Amino acid sequence: MKWINSLSEEKVPFQIYKLNKGDAIISRPDYDNSKLLIILDGYIYLMKVFTNKETLSIGILNTNSIIDIKFILSKNKHYYYKALAVSSTFIISFEIKNVLNLKTLEKRLIEDVLKSYILTIAKYEIMTNILAHKDIKNRLIQLLLILCEECGVIRNHYIIIPLKLSHSTLSLIIGSNRVTIARLMKRLQQRMLISYTGQQIQIHNPIALSYFNNIHNKS
Repeated sequence: MKWINSLSEEKVPFQIYKLNKGDAIISRPDYDNSKLLIILDGYIYLMKVFTNKETLSIGILNTNSIIDIKFILSKNKHYYYKALAVSSTFIISFEIKNVLNLKTLEKRLIEDVLKSYILTIAKYEIMTNILAHKDIKNRLIQLLLILCEECGVIRNHYIIIPLKLSHSTLSLIIGSNRVTIARLMKRLQQRMLISYTGQQIQIHNPIALSYFNNIHNKS
């Protein structure tokens, strides 16, 4: 992997961690916030959690995205940030100062870090656009289409989203509840737009799904 190779070549110390599905990184005031965390493989759902238990989705991050510890670690008493693994995920951790202080600055390594920041910001913007929809059905369909585009695997005549996403997880991401999501998913299955088995989603026709989103404004 490029991060392991690049950091090893420049003799920059790093650690690799594995998060199993359901594991999370939660903000702690005593955590070392000088380190940069980059996803090598897998998916992380980043959310803001308020003291009243309400949550706000920030983004779904994947390979080369940055889990910005300085951003996540907030000392605000009214909320904290939580990075939840939605699949088996590998993360590489290193101190950015060790990269910036290299005597022979490796330009490619710095460029890769900057590209990862740009990628991560784009993920935040995608989630903002999803949540901008007032209609929960539209949020759900937009989320499915984004996941289809970013990580979908083509199999025969359909596209598999290679993540196991429960109704509860989907409702958490788009700011709804499990009952509403279950009803909407059933409706999409009845229209033969998706299949949902063992918490895995199959998209039968993304164009038809998008068209359904555009013409059906009432859930």
